[in-house]
Amino acid sequence: MDKFEPEQFKSYEELPEEKKPEFAPVEGGFVKKEAMETIEDAGKIAAIANVLKDQGLKGEDVLHLEASDIDRAIKGAMSRIRSEKLEPEDVLTIFRRLPEEVKDSMSDDMILEIIKKSPEVLSRYPRGLGSDKDFVRKASMNNLNVLSYATEGVRDDKEFILEIMRFAKEQKEGRGRWHPLNVLDYLFGSKLMNDKEFILEAIKIDSGAFGYASVDITNDKDVVLEVVKLDPKAIELAGYRIRERVRNSME
Repeated sequence: MDKFEPEQFKSYEELPEEKKPEFAPVEGGFVKKEAMETIEDAGKIAAIANVLKDQGLKGEDVLHLEASDIDRAIKGAMSRIRSEKLEPEDVLTIFRRLPEEVKDSMSDDMILEIIKKSPEVLSRYPRGLGSDKDFVRKASMNNLNVLSYATEGVRDDKEFILEIMRFAKEQKEGRGRWHPLNVLDYLFGSKLMNDKEFILEAIKIDSGAFGYASVDITNDKDVVLEVVKLDPKAIELAGYRIRERVRNSME
């Protein structure tokens, strides 16, 4: 079969039938459809530019209009989030549908306001605020569920998590979301639950933290000794091997 050479043909009509779908007829010949689309796009862009020039606009004005559009989009989104009684999923949907440049133009205070209503926004935000401890600290003080969407590095930071637990205890202790154990509820899978040093500090804040410890930690004699000093009933949460030995020792 002979190699197909487009330059051998002078007009679209002369092309082999099986090749015509790949080309588009133009004055004086034919061009590849891909090239035609590029030419058409360039023509449309030029037409838009000419219309704006005729209206007295300059290149820098176009960028200004873009900034104005972003500002309008931000105001519109924030207005909906603030004025309507939305579920967290609805807030997340509004945020997800915003163009990336709009999200990236939002202030940290705006993002904090949105995250307060829908913590999952933290994991969807383009500026990587889920790894920013200062930001996560501020956000979690409005809604502890934010910790679920922080990065692993933040969730596994001992001092940071202990700080949030202490903050929760200082609030209306034992009431609703501000109980320090609620902090641990949002740390499922964190390696801190297998960190002896962390658990020893956490039980000083609330002895119930022992109930979140890994099997290895609940069988650690040092940890069990410290927690029963704080709450004798915590022995019920100790590992079976420890409890069996303690029982035998008490008989």
